[in-house]
Amino acid sequence: MNKTIPDPASEEGVAVPAAADDAWLDEPITPIEAGSFLKVPYSTLSKWRLNNTGPAYLKLGGRLVRYRRRDLIDWLNSCVQSPSNETGEK
Repeated sequence: MNKTIPDPASEEGVAVPAAADDAWLDEPITPIEAGSFLKVPYSTLSKWRLNNTGPAYLKLGGRLVRYRRRDLIDWLNSCVQSPSNETGEK
């Protein structure tokens, strides 16, 4: 049985095998895969890393960059903004 978790980058969910939830969420993925997951270009992830503004990432062996889907989802959830009343009315 598959479990669907929200995919914040789209209207659809991401199907995750129920028995492999934690393994799938914690599996290190490449920056290209992370960009695909977030629906942003690889270069955007590079800029975010340089500016310390993007999602958490792993640095393996001093050079190799990897992401975990769990961290990507957590970061996306931290970016959620509530709609504001631009006119100042209540």
